[in-house]
Amino acid sequence: MKVIMFEAEAWCKSCIAMKPFFKQECEKLGVDYEIVDVEDDKGVEMSTEYQIRNVPTLLFFDDNNNVIGRASGSNAYKDIEKYV
Repeated sequence: MKVIMFEAEAWCKSCIAMKPFFKQECEKLGVDYEIVDVEDDKGVEMSTEYQIRNVPTLLFFDDNNNVIGRASGSNAYKDIEKYV
């Protein structure tokens, strides 16, 4: 499983607050993760593709890169364990 966190680091206080907890939870569970800033080129493309409307948002992917879930908000990292 892989988890991608969409954030807007420059202005999103929830993103800044959640990031250390997100990283810690992923590392504890042995989950691959990536953090994507919605304001850079990759982030704009991905947020459009996956219809990201709020940040922070987590997308959960299976081994075939299919989205199997999503969670938004400052406590979204708590949902990681549901998808492992």
